[in-house]
Amino acid sequence: MMKFNVLRVFFFSTFILSFSLVSYGGSFDGLVVYPNPVRVDRGQSTITFNGVPAPVHIRIYNTRGQLVLDLHQNSGTQFTWNLTNDAGQPVAPGVYIYLLSDAESKTTRGKCAVVR
Repeated sequence: MMKFNVLRVFFFSTFILSFSLVSYGGSFDGLVVYPNPVRVDRGQSTITFNGVPAPVHIRIYNTRGQLVLDLHQNSGTQFTWNLTNDAGQPVAPGVYIYLLSDAESKTTRGKCAVVR
């Protein structure tokens, strides 16, 4: 009897990834992330997260799973990411995963893209 290994390959585009959002809790129901993708080549220099609860823990990772940005915001309902990492250096073009957590440990995650 012969055995076959099955390899499944999923194809997706950065455009489709950039608009996915998974929410786990009511505190993130109004979250809007824009512009997404952000086009640095067209003069855009920030990504805005609107509708975030306060306080919020914001973490942004690259596709390798490396932490790019880690911060806490204690007030306001909007966070603007200036496309820099924790060291203040500009991030490379690509897809980034954001993870937001509120005070009750409810989380939401999604993807955004940076095009240079």
